[in-house]
Amino acid sequence: MRTIKFKKVNNNYYSVDRKDSVLVAPVLMYQKAFWVKGPFRKEKRVSEIPFMFPGDANNKYILSGNMNRVLSYLIEKKIPCEFEEEICDFEETKVELETLLPREDQIRLIRKGLEEKQGVIISPTGSGKTIITMGVISAMKYYNILLLAHTIDIVKQTSKKIVKEIPFFKDKIQVLGGGDSAFSKDYRLTVSTIQTFEKQNLKELEDWFDVIIIDEAHHVNSVNSEYGKLLLQLDAPMKIGFTATKPSEREKELSCEGLLGPILGELTNKEAIEKGIIAKPYIKLYKVPYDHKISASFGKYAEIYNSGIVNNEIRNNLIVSVTKEFMAKKESVLILVTRVEHGEILSRMIGCPFVWGSSTEKVRDEIKDSLQNKDNLCVVSSVIWKEGVDMPSLDVVINAAGGKSEIQTIQFIGRGFRVTETKKSFTVVDFFDNSHRFFVEHFGNRLTTYFNMGWM
Repeated sequence: MRTIKFKKVNNNYYSVDRKDSVLVAPVLMYQKAFWVKGPFRKEKRVSEIPFMFPGDANNKYILSGNMNRVLSYLIEKKIPCEFEEEICDFEETKVELETLLPREDQIRLIRKGLEEKQGVIISPTGSGKTIITMGVISAMKYYNILLLAHTIDIVKQTSKKIVKEIPFFKDKIQVLGGGDSAFSKDYRLTVSTIQTFEKQNLKELEDWFDVIIIDEAHHVNSVNSEYGKLLLQLDAPMKIGFTATKPSEREKELSCEGLLGPILGELTNKEAIEKGIIAKPYIKLYKVPYDHKISASFGKYAEIYNSGIVNNEIRNNLIVSVTKEFMAKKESVLILVTRVEHGEILSRMIGCPFVWGSSTEKVRDEIKDSLQNKDNLCVVSSVIWKEGVDMPSLDVVINAAGGKSEIQTIQFIGRGFRVTETKKSFTVVDFFDNSHRFFVEHFGNRLTTYFNMGWM
């Protein structure tokens, strides 16, 4: 039998002969939807295609992170192959943090990242992913490191912790985002929002970074996403992603794995709750009164969402009533929405602050501190606070947005996971909207997530 040969193109791709790629294809298959012109309108067609990319005239390319999957498959099928092994020749220093002592599970995941050099580490929101990130960075501090996050809040929060825990970076770190976009090669560590960094001259930085770290790595879900395009332009030998929620769809799974590497280790929500690392969520459900006008609605989902969720007076009054019940007990409440208009409505009805994309950094920090200190017992937030923002004392998370995404549902709930000396559990409020089939289906998806995670 012919031996399949894989040749390393760079740190992002391997090439394989087009004829041999057929033998590899089965393990990389995913379903892709296409829209084709029909006799009356465009029609959706679904095809199975391999997660490979055009190379040159004789070869196809496979993302480096998918190679473990490919090689395991060929070994299982007893198909001979030759593989040019990727070697990351790093001289690591000791993992050393100033004041924090990593737990046993964090040490395990730090070591895994340093040993494997490429892959994704999964740890629940509130379990201390930032400590694992800092542990990896502290051992690689003499290399050029890029740490990317999705929001300026995460960037600022993470950079402050790094400077505190790794004094080496006090004058060797640059923070980009929120108006600061001037990159300099005078710094060892760059912490930036993806939106700011993708605007840099990436061609000049192609070989500059030795280590790339991605916070909230579930955003690395497509080669055509902001992260995908950037990662394929930067030829870093070490790439580590951190997330609480791995992609569940096949193409997103292959994309995240291909761009960063396989899952290196995981601390599950169940383990974290049992060990007291994160708080236990208690789900409280409220049924929204049926409205035949919404039930009879036709048209685009955005229009139905607008009438059934955003401007649903009965539903909004129920949210306000539930919120005020918790506030009366001196419990702090974070209400999450996805539409700015919805946030403005609820903020006005309750008489509490609303944080969204246009809120300045100063305003966000002041509002977050007031909620954390319980000087203010309620804040409404858009998706800018759905992930990566620390609020350890938070008592109640209200999902006012609905939605069907498992990742969004878990991220919403994640705002309450952090434990304190007095807080070991928190309340999650969700609403059963039964006035339209879309809302019923979406509630069913969220309910499934709650059961699958062991929260109900």
